[in-house]
Amino acid sequence: MSVSQTTEHSSTRETLIAAQTSQEHLEQRVRDLVLQLEAKEEKLAIFEGRSAAGEGEAGRTVEEQLQVTVADLRAELRSVKEELERTQKHVKQYQAIAETEGDSLREMTATYEEYKTSTESSLAEKDVSHTQFPTICNFAS
Repeated sequence: MSVSQTTEHSSTRETLIAAQTSQEHLEQRVRDLVLQLEAKEEKLAIFEGRSAAGEGEAGRTVEEQLQVTVADLRAELRSVKEELERTQKHVKQYQAIAETEGDSLREMTATYEEYKTSTESSLAEKDVSHTQFPTICNFAS
């Protein structure tokens, strides 16, 4: 793989990862909004149950208060789980980037080593011909 192909490959890979990250962020935002909606619906169900019983705000029982607290904690737990999943995906993405860049670096190093060997060989040949040139000139005289 040539250097330009490696560079193009890396650039394309980075663009793909950026697009995937953007998509994941949007999907995460949707999941977060769904979690918020579910938490609100759970609270609403608790309040509707209380309203159906004809109790006012002051008449909220300890059980109802605990239900609201449990609903809040469930929503927070869901949110933390989603954050954990998102973080794990990012770790995998960064590992993939590191692996790709490592491969590119190895390819570039191999290309450099080939170039270095070729150049040193070429210089050695020219050095040999240069050192033999005076001998050929002296031999011809």
